[in-house]
Amino acid sequence: MKERFFGPEGMLETARTYYRWHGPVVNSPLQNADDLRDRSLIEKGESKREITIDAVESFFTGIVERKPYSMAAGAADATFTSLLGRLAYETKREVTWDELLASA
Repeated sequence: MKERFFGPEGMLETARTYYRWHGPVVNSPLQNADDLRDRSLIEKGESKREITIDAVESFFTGIVERKPYSMAAGAADATFTSLLGRLAYETKREVTWDELLASA
């Protein structure tokens, strides 16, 4: 599984074992400068190990040390971010957080 984030500076792809940042090619022959099919690799990084191992280790460490970690805020942020993306897709325009929250 991987995620891709598109923005004015290029595209960032993240996965469990790496990240890659691609940027638009200067003087691209493509008509739309935002079309990232024509891109160059700007930066990449490899994870030392699969991130699920870190998550499981952190979970059990929290139990053993009696320091529970609440994922509620992160889960809420992730949910609202996906709703923001869906609303932007449906309306075919940029949408603000305030618009999203007012639409509920």
